[in-house]
Amino acid sequence: MGRMKFLGFSFLAAVLLVGINSCGVPSPVTPEVVTVEPVTGSTITSTDAIIVTFSTSMVPGTLTLTGDMVGVSDRGVWFQNNSTNDTLVIRPNAANGGIWSAGQHNLTIDVEATSGVAIQSLTLDYEIVATVPTVAVLSPENSSTIIGSTPIVIVFSVAMDPLTLVLSGDMAGVSDGGVWSTTLNKNDTLVISSSSAWSNATKNIGIDVDSAEGAVLSTLSLFYTVDDAVPTVESVLPAGNSTIKGDTPIVISFKLGMNPSTLVVTGTMATENPNVAWTNKVNAFDTLTLTPKGSWTGSNAHSLNIDVDAINGFPLPATLALTYDVDISATTIVTPMSASRIKGSEAIVIDFDGVMNTGSLVATGSLWDGSDGGVWSTINVDDDKLTFKPTSTSWPEGTIDLTMDVVDFVGNSIATLILNYTVDTTAPTVLSVLPASASDLYNVNALAVADEIVISYSEKMDTGSLSLLGDMKDESDSILWSKTTDDYDTLKITTTTAWIVGTAQTLDVTVNDVAGNAVTEELSYNVFADLCSDGIKNQDETDIDCGGPDCTAC
Repeated sequence: MGRMKFLGFSFLAAVLLVGINSCGVPSPVTPEVVTVEPVTGSTITSTDAIIVTFSTSMVPGTLTLTGDMVGVSDRGVWFQNNSTNDTLVIRPNAANGGIWSAGQHNLTIDVEATSGVAIQSLTLDYEIVATVPTVAVLSPENSSTIIGSTPIVIVFSVAMDPLTLVLSGDMAGVSDGGVWSTTLNKNDTLVISSSSAWSNATKNIGIDVDSAEGAVLSTLSLFYTVDDAVPTVESVLPAGNSTIKGDTPIVISFKLGMNPSTLVVTGTMATENPNVAWTNKVNAFDTLTLTPKGSWTGSNAHSLNIDVDAINGFPLPATLALTYDVDISATTIVTPMSASRIKGSEAIVIDFDGVMNTGSLVATGSLWDGSDGGVWSTINVDDDKLTFKPTSTSWPEGTIDLTMDVVDFVGNSIATLILNYTVDTTAPTVLSVLPASASDLYNVNALAVADEIVISYSEKMDTGSLSLLGDMKDESDSILWSKTTDDYDTLKITTTTAWIVGTAQTLDVTVNDVAGNAVTEELSYNVFADLCSDGIKNQDETDIDCGGPDCTAC
């Protein structure tokens, strides 16, 4: 009985499992190959790609390729047509020159769908024929005009065999034999250059070469007209070894059109990065102009070297070497400075740092009208100094002015020189002296050994013109100028030691105003060690030698 129960239970479980399998999850669908291009059994070229489209998404990692085409393939690249990774493209790999080997070949493909179900193995058979090479790109075009340095560039439709290259024609003998490189396929690009420069005697070249598969290229015959004229310099302005201004452009004209991209400029003038411009005079790009950015640096023996090729590839026979002296002078030093006060007899001196063109002087103004017209003289070079003096003994009192233009020997213009002066022929006056000084030895004011002497003037003084004489000169070792009304119109004289005690000690103070007019103040003092015992009522004393801030009470 127990055995029958067990058998019955097993039968029921089996029935339930079958029901679940038939009524639950469906069985996976086997993926199909929808299309294959080219179809198996066809004849293809050595560069054709094989494209397989599947009915569903595939798992690239499960792809397996076998057959004698695998070794020269790129192992396939997946793309999307209707669903992800449903299209496989297989090409010859670049390492093999991007070509299938000629002959009868096969390829078997195995791969699984994303459902985990594999396709039935797909085996493809092809008859592969070598692709006849053609010229895809030729530069320059056949029968065109080239220059001496022009390379001939040929891009072929397939990978080529460099060992089979044969060049012929009169350009072959002066060529570099050709250099191979890769553009799309291995060794599909040939560049033939001249070992020096093509000349007008070399006009044609023949090219014979096989593809990497052994397919023969029909002889490629090329014909060119070569422009081999040698460029020369027609003119240089200004001429080399001349003196130029700071803003002078250098203009060089050539007899042929030049190639701007080959221009090389060296020398001290090149380091200033001039502006470079090419223009057309007779031929395209036959005139070169170099313009300074502002101004060339002033210097003697500035160098400028030019190297450039003509448009036909031929260089200048030799470097064009130029030298210039650059004069950026026309700067001035004016003495005395404009807007200053001058004496009536004072000369106006203008120093230039180069030879001036005296005939170019143009001047106006009251200074000019009252002057001797100016006298040119020499300091360092000819005519580099101009001096104006009054026609009479003095310029007129008040304001005088001068407006002047002049150019130097090479044409540099100074900025218009505008000068004005205040002519002062009146000597300054002393407004006050503290302590006061008397004019005779019997009425001399007293001075303590540590007192300071303060002199006030009527106007601004020339502090550098101060002169001291007399008994007290050596002790006058502290000089201080200050402002009461005008700058430097008050002089304070003190001693850092002590004035020498004595009677009628003198100090003569002479100083000029800024116009050069002098004034002298003669001082004389009785110097006491203590003014509270000098027998004089002074320093705010209430009575003689008593009272006030310094002495004892009276």
